[in-house]
Amino acid sequence: MKSQAKPALSARRLLVRLALLPAVTSAAWLLLTYHPQPLFRYELQRGNIVVHARDPIPDEARAIVDDALQRIARSPFYDPAQRYHVFLTGRTAWYGLLTGNAPGSGLTNCWANVFIRRADVASNRVFAADGRVKGGERTLTYHLAHELTHAMTLRRLGWLHWHALAAFQKEGYADYVGMSHTIDLSAERAALMRGDPRMNVTSSGLYARYELLVAYLLKYRQMSPERLLAAPLQRARIEADLRAAVDLD
Repeated sequence: MKSQAKPALSARRLLVRLALLPAVTSAAWLLLTYHPQPLFRYELQRGNIVVHARDPIPDEARAIVDDALQRIARSPFYDPAQRYHVFLTGRTAWYGLLTGNAPGSGLTNCWANVFIRRADVASNRVFAADGRVKGGERTLTYHLAHELTHAMTLRRLGWLHWHALAAFQKEGYADYVGMSHTIDLSAERAALMRGDPRMNVTSSGLYARYELLVAYLLKYRQMSPERLLAAPLQRARIEADLRAAVDLD
């Protein structure tokens, strides 16, 4: 008995399958960013922070994660009952895949998963998108604390609420928590008013201007972190108030 050839795929059915491909691909990518753990072989847990990595995790990571945990634990948004996941992506390609080619050195996605670009963990350093090592206070500890602050506030407020906040609220508060220094309001306002390059967020890549505004609201205006992030705020108005404020010391 001769075998019958299978009928050719009709043009209509082919078009339907092709149309479904983007949706299937998007769903697969969302699932991967929701639960990337299978891609990461190594794991380190310190407190309620779980670090996942594709390469062996150096012993120095323990102190780094402990420091980041101490920083975020000071925030009222910190929840010791929550488990926070950090993924050290290693190669640039993995960071690009899991973050949609985000330009920075760290990203917190809508699932509150934290992704860090290639890092020299033993030296507590992170690489920028151009391959250069970030210096100064922008250590791996800082990046962990900054992104974990995003994860905490996102979980507490919900994605839609958090996403609607002004950039200075989200990034400024994350830097306020994530940085190791105590901000000098008078000195930083003087830097803002004289046009210090650090205060240009776009050209400097720093959030010093945003951190200053948040510190002004929290320290000078005595606003609570919960109120700070309760609703979108107008940056221009707050900046004008800061410039006119007296007795910042």
